[in-house]
Amino acid sequence: RNTAMKTVKLLWPLIFGAIFLSGCGSTAPKDLDGVSMQIQRGMSYRQVLGIIDGYPVQRTFRGAGTAVQFCETNVWGDTGDYAVIWMVNDVVEGLTQYSERVPTMVTDCGGRFRKIDWGQAPADVKIKLDID
Repeated sequence: RNTAMKTVKLLWPLIFGAIFLSGCGSTAPKDLDGVSMQIQRGMSYRQVLGIIDGYPVQRTFRGAGTAVQFCETNVWGDTGDYAVIWMVNDVVEGLTQYSERVPTMVTDCGGRFRKIDWGQAPADVKIKLDID
């Protein structure tokens, strides 16, 4: 019986360590800039969704245009980094990024997406969608 108790006592630090490390790994911020660099002009909507899987996402539509936003919150939870993927007919035409302070009570950037201003879209998108 003493051997079993010693084994349990020795395993507790390992169990807590494994739980702690797995929790840290799953909550660690992703690299929005690195993911954004994977998105290339001409990619399909499905390809983009595969790349940004796991991020908070918001979609906005205007005619044949789609603006797909995704984001991450920094380690301290006070700033959200956002990317907007501009698409026409479900094909990537451009990508823009912005950062914004996130209230300290809100640590999820997903509820803080900006309203899409189609006037700020890249020139190619505005031309194809006939936006002034």
